[in-house]
Amino acid sequence: YGFTPPGKPGAPLTVRVRLPGEWHPNGRSVVWLEPTTGAVLGTVDANALSRGERLYNAAYPIHAAKVGGLAVALLTALAGLALCWLSVAGIGAWIKGRRMRGAAPATGPHPAPVTSARPGLPSGRAHSPPPRAP
Repeated sequence: YGFTPPGKPGAPLTVRVRLPGEWHPNGRSVVWLEPTTGAVLGTVDANALSRGERLYNAAYPIHAAKVGGLAVALLTALAGLALCWLSVAGIGAWIKGRRMRGAAPATGPHPAPVTSARPGLPSGRAHSPPPRAP
């Protein structure tokens, strides 16, 4: 499924092949050939690699939805849309929270204003309660 010509005279020819059981569409197995005779110098069977290397080789086919057919392709698309929706919803919630904080009265250790009438003030005018005696 692909070959790399020798980079310099005498260097081996590299051929990438797809063996049965490989998920990668182009294969991850490699054969090195002697360029003048075609003799096999070495091979790497992607199915015989360690678990970590096989997982690494599976990343692209899973990402590109090359395995699992339509079901995995739809699941991948839905996961992408869900991530997009969560990003937009999070930004919207953040903006709404900032707006509400600006409109809400300050809360904390200070008492809320009192709106009852007091001698010397017009009725209904907000004022703070008198300080407490020590």
